[in-house]
Amino acid sequence: MKLEDCKVGLTIKYEHMQGQIQFISDQYITFCVSEQEVTCKLSKYKTTKCCLLVFPHQLKDCTLINTNETQNTAE
Repeated sequence: MKLEDCKVGLTIKYEHMQGQIQFISDQYITFCVSEQEVTCKLSKYKTTKCCLLVFPHQLKDCTLINTNETQNTAE
């Protein structure tokens, strides 16, 4: 996978983790592997995300997951 292939919202797999791309820059991308509801009423956000950094030299180890397969079978 190359940086040019990355788009926010695409699902990728890196090692044994899978998630959606959240942020893209020339230095790194992040993808979210977990999102949980926040139980603290004082929290600014409704959910807490666990996102991983992937640096450009690690993109070769990432795989794009075909998210259209589930949509096509549901029709």
